[in-house]
Amino acid sequence: MKDEYIFKVLFERADDGGYVASVPILPSCYAAGPTLETTRQRIAEAIRCYCLNQLELGGSIPQKRTSLPVMVDEVKVRLEA
Repeated sequence: MKDEYIFKVLFERADDGGYVASVPILPSCYAAGPTLETTRQRIAEAIRCYCLNQLELGGSIPQKRTSLPVMVDEVKVRLEA
């Protein structure tokens, strides 16, 4: 089987300077790495393994969504001593 799938991936800067990646449509599919490129490679492998595991268990690969369930905004917080 040589099917190809496209998944939306969220990349976040980690506290240690590296990156963390997650796939909103695939629960528990995460990867991390010291560079963005390494993290891209690792999340691609994690996605591949996740999908193969789903198929082996008789499941299906989730269909892509047209939008991400994410909203980015700013929140102001006042700290009073």
